[in-house]
Amino acid sequence: MFLGACFVWSEKIDLAQLTTLLADETSESFRFNDDSATWRDARLTLHEIRAARDSFAHAFGSCSFTEPLADLRSMRLLTPETAAR
Repeated sequence: MFLGACFVWSEKIDLAQLTTLLADETSESFRFNDDSATWRDARLTLHEIRAARDSFAHAFGSCSFTEPLADLRSMRLLTPETAAR
């Protein structure tokens, strides 16, 4: 959710692409490093992510805590090492 919000706010993807991003369960579509996040061919710098978080994407609510974590684990986007950070 936050990554999608950052991409839309930064005008890197449109709403149709956002729908595709939110439905994308292929971990290979997402890449993260110390200074950027990438979904397919769209890239956000750390500065753009910070700006979106400061100005737009403040919070996300969910009725479930365990289901989003399970989804991230199944996509191999959350490992014990990343969860400890």
